[in-house]
Amino acid sequence: MSNTPMLRMTIPLEVGIGCRDLAVMQQFYQRTLGLQFISEARVPAQVAQDYRLARGSATVIRLQTSYGERIKLIAPDEAPALPSEHAAYVFDQSNVMYLTFIISDVKAAMDRLRDAGVSFMTGTEPIQSRPGLYVAFLRDPEGNIVELVQYDDVAAYRPDLQKQPGPDTMTIPRRVPPTATSTLESRLAAVEDQLAIRDLTARYNFAIDNRDLAAAAELFTDQASFGSKDGAMRATGREAVLRQFESRYSVMGPSNHFAHDHVIWFDSATQAQGRLSVHAEVWRNEQPMVTAMRYSDRYEKVDGLWRFSERLLSFFYYLNVADYPAAMGQLERNRASGTPVAADYPERLATYKE
Repeated sequence: MSNTPMLRMTIPLEVGIGCRDLAVMQQFYQRTLGLQFISEARVPAQVAQDYRLARGSATVIRLQTSYGERIKLIAPDEAPALPSEHAAYVFDQSNVMYLTFIISDVKAAMDRLRDAGVSFMTGTEPIQSRPGLYVAFLRDPEGNIVELVQYDDVAAYRPDLQKQPGPDTMTIPRRVPPTATSTLESRLAAVEDQLAIRDLTARYNFAIDNRDLAAAAELFTDQASFGSKDGAMRATGREAVLRQFESRYSVMGPSNHFAHDHVIWFDSATQAQGRLSVHAEVWRNEQPMVTAMRYSDRYEKVDGLWRFSERLLSFFYYLNVADYPAAMGQLERNRASGTPVAADYPERLATYKE
């Protein structure tokens, strides 16, 4: 039997949920649970019928978790009927399905959701189903079941996910002096390559802020990858990276990226790595936000030009301007999606000590 998977996934899983009241459901998943709005689209009646989605036209809203999965809220123009009552237990009904969000702190999430008016099927406190595993169940406004799960040791549960795509640390190698055999020509070539790579990163900032995807396309190799430590971004291949940039414009207004310290080292004449610190001012989800971040980069020289082969983005903070003074002293400083999550650095680094 072949070991080739029947379904070879190319992007994270997406789940569709049929809705009766789209506005209420969007409010719950986007505002209450903190998912990020991606897009809204209309499905014509004939297409909906061909897909067997609905008898008439429908509206689809796509939302995204902080790890990259998407939920599609699908509301037919002819609203479906609600069940007369909800079962007391999850599997009291047939064909039941539910969403599971694996998060860092179920108790804290329950407290925030309870303040927002959410009630829980499992009571007021998380259920400890076994040592190190905490669970809570709730229903969304139309009765769909949502599970919140916390693993004290998530690496033991999913060791396959612990290796991040691309450069996976912020380690910077120690400096070494030029060798005695280094020629003036080789040292000059290294300086030229460093300047060209710094020019590459500057062009990236301008292309992203100008929304010039044609210019951005020239900066990546064919098989380049672009991701973020928090999982919100993950794409492989130049076209996929560009589509990812374009999809994020739906929640973003004007932006202004500016780079700072940049360390570059060479693995060969055509391969290099870098660590780059960046700030950005962003209008996002109808609010002014500021962010500080680092890029862990790999660069490749192709046809005489340096390009990105990998970019991994880590956040020090992503905050509403008004929240900046109070939030800087907290670990959960990444608030890009509306739900605070822990910053990627420096507290998580092995070298960081309180």
